[in-house]
Amino acid sequence: MKESNRVITVKGRAEASVKPDTVLLSFDIKSQNRQYSKCIRELNCRLEKLRSEIESAGIDRENLKTTSFRVLADYEWIDDRKVFMGYVASHLAILELPFNKEKLNRVLNILGDSESRANINISFNVKHREELCHKALEKAVKNAHKKAQVLAKAAGVELGDLIKIEYGWAEVRIRSSSHSMPAVLSEETKQFYYDISPAEVKIEESVTMVWEIK
Repeated sequence: MKESNRVITVKGRAEASVKPDTVLLSFDIKSQNRQYSKCIRELNCRLEKLRSEIESAGIDRENLKTTSFRVLADYEWIDDRKVFMGYVASHLAILELPFNKEKLNRVLNILGDSESRANINISFNVKHREELCHKALEKAVKNAHKKAQVLAKAAGVELGDLIKIEYGWAEVRIRSSSHSMPAVLSEETKQFYYDISPAEVKIEESVTMVWEIK
C-alpha cells in the first residue's frame, strides 16, 4: 500500500517502574606478586575463601559466577626507565540473590570481614523484566496516540488509519540502583545492620507511530 503524503508522525515515550526483587553482589578480587605462579595462587586462594564465606551464609557456592578474569604485567617508571614490578591479577564475580533485607544483612556481615579482601558493589534489579517492558511499551503507544490527537486537533484535521509503527529494542532504557550503604552496629547482636531501601527499577520505552490524516 502506497503511503499517503498526508501523514502525521509521532514518537511516544513512557516509563514503568517496580520495586526490585533481586540483589546483585559484584566482587572484585585482586592479587599482586612478582612471580606469575604465586600471583595466580594467591588470587585463587582469595577466591576460595570468598566461596567458603558465601557457603557459610547458607548460599550454594556454585551461585558465585565469574564475569571476568585477567592478569596484567605491572610496570613503573623509575629514573626514566620502565621497570617490571610483577603481575596484577583480577577476578570479577557476581552473586545474584532474591532481595530480602534480613538475608542480605546476614551475607554482608559475613563478607564484611572477608579474608578474600574483595571489593563489593551492591545493585538491585528485577528478575522478570519482560513484563515491565510490556507495561512501558503499552504506555508509550498510548502516549503517542494522545500526542497525535492533540496535534491533529490543533491543526484542524482528523486522524485516519494507523499506517505504521516503528519500534527498536535499542531505545529501551533500564535504570536500576546501585548503593554504598552506611551500617549501624547493633548493641544487642554486635553485628552491623544495613538499612537498605533500594530505589525502584525503571524501564523507559519509545515507539514511533504514523497516522494518515483526513
